[in-house]
Amino acid sequence: SSGINAEYGVLLEMLEDLAGTDPTRSLYCQAANVADFASHVNFTDLYRELVTQITLWDSSGAVAEVRDYAFKVWQGVISGYFRPRWELFCSFIKSAVVLGEAFNQSAYDEAVQL
Repeated sequence: SSGINAEYGVLLEMLEDLAGTDPTRSLYCQAANVADFASHVNFTDLYRELVTQITLWDSSGAVAEVRDYAFKVWQGVISGYFRPRWELFCSFIKSAVVLGEAFNQSAYDEAVQL
């Protein structure tokens, strides 16, 4: 199982749907708009870059990366980025509790590099 309960999953889906009612809060629409102006841009790379810009602090490597520093309510980011990360986090917590072990932050950090 994913580790998150069904009610939380439904809430994430509702939030995703709500964000989708405004095209300015759609990751896909934002990427498509930029791609329309720059024909040389690969859509998949652009999509990934947009996710990075709204979820990661300093991807240049100049300082230690700070992941998930902000939660942007954009359609596509909730289901495609935050939900899988929450599912992974919850599965690590659940496993630690079941095994009677401490949460393994290093293993989580390695696994979350999706």
